[in-house]
Amino acid sequence: MIRTRASTRGYTVAECSLPYIIVARMTRTLKASAAVIKDWTPVDAHYSAASFDLKLHGWSKERRFVVIREKERDEVDPVLRPGLHKVKL
Repeated sequence: MIRTRASTRGYTVAECSLPYIIVARMTRTLKASAAVIKDWTPVDAHYSAASFDLKLHGWSKERRFVVIREKERDEVDPVLRPGLHKVKL
């Protein structure tokens, strides 16, 4: 097992060339980038996915962001976990 963390201190998963997924905080920059996405891929009747490349402040290179959106439904509240935000696009 390899243990690592997404940190600017020490080695990061990106420097080790390991595949990784990190949940990103929904900043104004990420919201703005997600808001202009036109090409969404349906996952099922309720969810769609898209991606974009973005270099954030302090990063040495662009990284790929994958975003998932959920259609608003009257009968069911969207699945929200702590730290996730409902964003109208």
